[in-house]
Amino acid sequence: MIELKCEPNDLTLNLTISGFTDESGDWIELQVGITQGKNLFSKTGSWLEAKDIWTISEWFNALSKNRLPKSASISFQKPNLSFNYLDSSYAGVVITVKIEPEEGLDFKPRQFHPHCFENGNTTFEMLLEHGGYDPYEYKNELIFEITADKFKDILDSLNVATSKYAPNRTDLKE
Repeated sequence: MIELKCEPNDLTLNLTISGFTDESGDWIELQVGITQGKNLFSKTGSWLEAKDIWTISEWFNALSKNRLPKSASISFQKPNLSFNYLDSSYAGVVITVKIEPEEGLDFKPRQFHPHCFENGNTTFEMLLEHGGYDPYEYKNELIFEITADKFKDILDSLNVATSKYAPNRTDLKE
């Protein structure tokens, strides 16, 4: 459904729908995968309602067109999943994804805000010297910069998910 990568932080988030959890079609089984280097977190569960797919799709669509205010975010009750608009960048937009499963993540992601990598040569010492971000400043949120070319893949994938899993999908009986 969605794959987000932050190459400077070697961080990847995958949200994948594997089907409905029951015959009613109200809940979707979602697999959450987070990797950073050799660290891996993976959890599957009934974490989204079918109607949430539309909400996520509309949010990313609006974000791709720069229509959201700075504080815009969407949240879902299970697994305490939220998407938050953080900032604009010269290449696109910066978002955070907050995932709080009951057991917590298996590792603490180390990450820098994407603005810290504008010249490509930034070291941790240089960041601290110039008042930069602590690598754990966003320890509960995963930071991703989405460029215009990446939005196409995200929106295409979400369109496929909405056609299969959203409440008004084409396979519903009348």
